[in-house]
Amino acid sequence: MTLLSLLLCTVAFWSLAAAMPRNRKFLISPASVPLSDNTLKYAGFLLLTLSLILSCESEGIAEGIVYWCYEMTVGALLVALYISNNQRRKARK
Repeated sequence: MTLLSLLLCTVAFWSLAAAMPRNRKFLISPASVPLSDNTLKYAGFLLLTLSLILSCESEGIAEGIVYWCYEMTVGALLVALYISNNQRRKARK
């Protein structure tokens, strides 16, 4: 359950980062289906909420919130590293 919750956090932060126009070009290909900013934001918040529920159900409320904060940190760092790597790669071209 912890791995699934971590995956949900990572996808949620990817969705929240893709809602920003300056990050969208690094995360979504131009040929993909256009999604509105609000749709991506709501999807991100929904996935974070589902991740919190999963963490609390599997570990209990007290430990679940602590694990969820850890998972959010790791998920946000993964998305930030991916974006910075793509920015550096596109700057070289």
